[in-house]
Amino acid sequence: MVGHLAVADSLMGVYMLIIASADVYYRDIYAYYAEEWQTSAVCKFAGFLSVLSSEGSVFFMTAISVDRFIGVVYPFSKVKLRPKSTHITAGLIWFLAFIISLLPLLIRGYFNDNFYSRSSVCLALPLTTERPSGWEYSTTIFLGVNMTAFIVMLACYGVMYMAVKSSAERAGRRDVNRAQEVELALRMAFLVFSDMFCWMPIVIMGILATTRVVEIPPISYAWIAVFVLPLNSSLNPYLYTILTREMSKKKKSQSSKETLSSHLNKAYQLDDGAGLQYLGGNYFVQ
Repeated sequence: MVGHLAVADSLMGVYMLIIASADVYYRDIYAYYAEEWQTSAVCKFAGFLSVLSSEGSVFFMTAISVDRFIGVVYPFSKVKLRPKSTHITAGLIWFLAFIISLLPLLIRGYFNDNFYSRSSVCLALPLTTERPSGWEYSTTIFLGVNMTAFIVMLACYGVMYMAVKSSAERAGRRDVNRAQEVELALRMAFLVFSDMFCWMPIVIMGILATTRVVEIPPISYAWIAVFVLPLNSSLNPYLYTILTREMSKKKKSQSSKETLSSHLNKAYQLDDGAGLQYLGGNYFVQ
């Protein structure tokens, strides 16, 4: 799942390269070619990639959160992602993200063939008080779906933390595991709020613009395309790969200590009377 998430985030890098190349090509002459660029196939493809990347990333993060939730809160549940079901889930996520990003290019009557041509950065975010063709679709995807996914992730990590804390308290290890609980809480909070930091500004501005409370300046599209969306894609590899590796190392270290302790106990228990003791898979003469 982390590998699929990395692929989804890498697509945002391709989108950024397309926008950067267009910026270099149209530098100082963009005013003359604005309409030509925004209605071009390259701009529409860039918009398609941005939606495919952002929605795929959100869906994979949600799936990972739900899978972790089930594994931590219901460790003996039969409803878990195994190799086969993981491939099926990943395929469904890619299919859903692909359809969401492709529909604006296929249904030209409803979207008027300009869904990805609303801005110079080829984004169709609902950040305008106007009601262009396809604004309901944009609002549903970028505001409704992403907000729902964020709430699901927040709930999953919140319940997981409470379950781990409650388990530690019942085992009488509250003082011993206090540092680990704090570390776990910080990791989970960082996972959730990094995603919130990237999407909540978009959701809030979208709600304000859709309800016509305020008028969002056009420059906001550029800031979101250049800073906000790529930031989420840049943080995910660290959050889901490097931190996971560090936790795996700690688990291996703890497992090694437990194995060594077990062997040491056997060393005192397994004595065949001939002066031989078992330690670490070998017999030694006393």
